[in-house]
Amino acid sequence: MGSTWEMNSVSDELEKQGSVTGGAHNVGKPREIGLGAAPVFQFDEFDCRILRSLQDAADQSMEELAGRVGLSRTPCWRRVKRLEEMGVIVRRVTLLDRERLGFHVTAFLRVRLKYHDPVTLNRFTSGIQDVKEVIECYSTAGDTDFLLHVIAPNLAEYEEVLRYRIMTLSDICTVNSVIVLKTIKYTTSVPLPGLSR
Repeated sequence: MGSTWEMNSVSDELEKQGSVTGGAHNVGKPREIGLGAAPVFQFDEFDCRILRSLQDAADQSMEELAGRVGLSRTPCWRRVKRLEEMGVIVRRVTLLDRERLGFHVTAFLRVRLKYHDPVTLNRFTSGIQDVKEVIECYSTAGDTDFLLHVIAPNLAEYEEVLRYRIMTLSDICTVNSVIVLKTIKYTTSVPLPGLSR
């Protein structure tokens, strides 16, 4: 991004549309409504506009973002910075087309372990980190312990990954594979319900 994400040394600007209270800037400080390791916050319309816009195009400049959400640059920068500090914006990345890079096979694997003691679980979760073809791994409830998202160039290489990279991990009882025939929907955008686009 470079300097487009840095704050300019300009005078403070007042936010419009009811975002000024008592002469001070009100940047929509969220109210925590959830408990636990990842609290949930409520955001105002400007926050949601920013999040939607960044999910669509993370590489836009601050000036472009501010124009799209209806704010001037400095208040927009403040909101983005606060959302980053809160951990709502984790990072900005580039999405790649897997098929154009040669990954034509997508599969989901349901894995059940023989044992469920902390040592066995930690050994599996540590080992799966080294299997680069596993792009997602979730601990699940129900009759399986983990759900894996695997990509590979072709079925032969997928079988190699399954046999020699995954099945060789410690204490695996069963693995059930589901091969994707066609992607019907794929998005990385988190829905922000209840607010107009």
